[in-house]
Parts: sequence; C-alpha cells; structure tokens
Amino acid sequence: MLCTESDHLDCNPHTPNNTGCLRCIVRKPQVCCELCDPATFKDFARVDVEGRKCLRRNRAHVPKYDTQPHDMQLRKALHQFRKDETIKTFNLATLKNLGPSIVMSNKTLDRIVDCAHIHKITTISQLKHETQWSRADTYGVAVIALIVVHSPSIPPVPARAPAILIQPSPTNGLVTPVTAITPKKCSSCKALGHISTLFCYQTLPTS
Repeated sequence: MLCTESDHLDCNPHTPNNTGCLRCIVRKPQVCCELCDPATFKDFARVDVEGRKCLRRNRAHVPKYDTQPHDMQLRKALHQFRKDETIKTFNLATLKNLGPSIVMSNKTLDRIVDCAHIHKITTISQLKHETQWSRADTYGVAVIALIVVHSPSIPPVPARAPAILIQPSPTNGLVTPVTAITPKKCSSCKALGHISTLFCYQTLPTS
C-alpha cells in the first residue's frame, strides 16, 4: 500500500501535536534533482560517453593447441600461488569456504596459461590487457615470474640458407643455350676477323 499524506495520521492519531506516525509520514526530499540543485551533483561520477566510443585494442586469439607438460606445470604453479595468496591476504577459513578464486578466478587462470602458451604475456601491461584481471597490478610481478619459469623460451628464427645460384644450362629450362660462333681466320696471313679473299693485305693486288 502506498503512503499518502493522511496515512501517517490514520496509523497513529494519538501523537502529540497531531504529528502522526513518523515512519509512515511522507517526507519532502532535501535534494530534488540536478536541475533544481545542480551544486549537489557536481561531485558525482559521470560517464564519459565519448570516451567509450574509442576503439580498444583486441585481445589475442589463442587457437586450439595440445597441452604440453610446461602448460600443466604453469597451471599447477598458478593454482598454488592463488591458494597461498588467499591465505596470506585473508585466512585459511576463507580459502576453505570460498576457494582461491577470490584472488584469481578459474577463467583468469585459464587465460594466463593460454596466452603464455603463445608467448602473449611477458609484461604486466600485457597481463592486464589479455586477462582484464583486477589484481594484475598487485600480483603482476609474481605471475610474470611464474610464466618465465614455466614457459619455454621463444625458439630463435632459423637463419636463411644462402641462395643457390643456378648456372644456365640447356637442361634446367631457364635460358636457351647460345652456340658460340668461331671467328673467321685468314688462310693467308693467319689473322682473325677476315678471310683471304676479302680485305687481306697479302692478297690485295699491288700497283
């Protein structure tokens, strides 16, 4: 039942000065709205709608993979870490009643292991971006240290073998072989570049 101006009097009509029931009385609010009392709302949190429109960097896509021994070791180390931190930050009773997810959820743990598998988490900034973990600033250094210990190093990029120069030959199909032309040789003077019947000074008629 909604309270009206008369309800508080009907509830307790025998009060001094006819004030009625103080619990049922409809009280006038001290603050009306932002238009009537703008100074009251100036310190209230506001949502930056324009800021939300900016594009965010996409998180890494982790394809399906076969779990390796180092992945299991990292998972085990992270699970033990969150158990220890739950006891340290709260107490053993909290760990037994609520579990270690109060420090690091199962979803966050899985995301860390997946991103570590493809070497996408090497800094605290990457940890915050990839997991959206609220405690990344607090435990980031310790988690990065566990990733470094239990993740294999990135294999070096193999050096390219030097290119093999293919020599042109009639069998490799790259170029058409060219037959060498034997220079002409004069039979009279034995010089190259002409023959005895043409342009040889020894065969030219003398005057």
